[in-house]
Amino acid sequence: MAEDRHTPRRCLLDPWLLSVAIIWGGNFAAYKVVLETVPAMAIVGTRFGLLAPVLLLLARLLRRGAPVTREHLSCLLWAGVVIMGAQQVLFIKAMDMTSATEGALIITSAPIFTAIIAVIVGQEHLSRLNWSGVGVGFLGVGMVILGTRAEGAQEGLHLGGNLVMLASALLYGYFMVLAKDLVQRYGGLRTVAYCYGLASVLILPLATPDLLRTPWASLDLLTWLLLVGYIGLLAGVYGFTVWYTSIGRTTAATTAVYQYLVPVVALVSAAVFLGEQPRPAQVAGALVVLAGLGLTRWTVRPIAP
Repeated sequence: MAEDRHTPRRCLLDPWLLSVAIIWGGNFAAYKVVLETVPAMAIVGTRFGLLAPVLLLLARLLRRGAPVTREHLSCLLWAGVVIMGAQQVLFIKAMDMTSATEGALIITSAPIFTAIIAVIVGQEHLSRLNWSGVGVGFLGVGMVILGTRAEGAQEGLHLGGNLVMLASALLYGYFMVLAKDLVQRYGGLRTVAYCYGLASVLILPLATPDLLRTPWASLDLLTWLLLVGYIGLLAGVYGFTVWYTSIGRTTAATTAVYQYLVPVVALVSAAVFLGEQPRPAQVAGALVVLAGLGLTRWTVRPIAP
């Protein structure tokens, strides 16, 4: 029997999604290297300055579906300016305070928050197995946060950074709930382009002081390549374009597999390029987080309309 042309494609390996997962995993190490010479808000300001215009242009060129309604405009404003903007500020602040390994492992908990918030707002229903996954996931996050190897003042800095990253994961989880209806109506790429464009309204004014005091002329070639080429264009423009245009042609379970690969790549790249050696308890915590994510996302049922 011929396959329905509207059925999402199924293949053993999607090279495009795999490339994005690897790039995003390495992005955490890239952030830490750039943060050595570029202020945190200057990084996020540069990233948004590159990413938002390109995504908006692509969304314009690939425009499909109905125009944005007044009803959805208020949701876009809230999701973009407030939630996405605040989440990105918290994320870069956390990366400046904690390690690449811990940051990557903690932000991975965002889908757990998505599941909880989706239940609260009536989008989904969690089974007992799903709720057990939520508990297991938070146990793993706790193992990562409490397993920090820093000492003295650095220990307090790392712990604070881990908690800020957890807040960033919470906001990103909330963003995914807000974006669900928007993605279904306008598509993944248009939705994320609109939200990033609106988030720039908050990000760029906050980033301006750091952008002005950054010694751009004295930055070395590696920093420029990582900031503009890797963080801005590769992980930003390429990563978001591929990821969000892939949403419509594959299943949530498939994309979840590649999401789980991101912290694994982050852990390896941080060890290779930054010399970070996570404690055994943190490695165990990472495995517990991934197991919890798997249980949380197992046969989650949407609420019938």
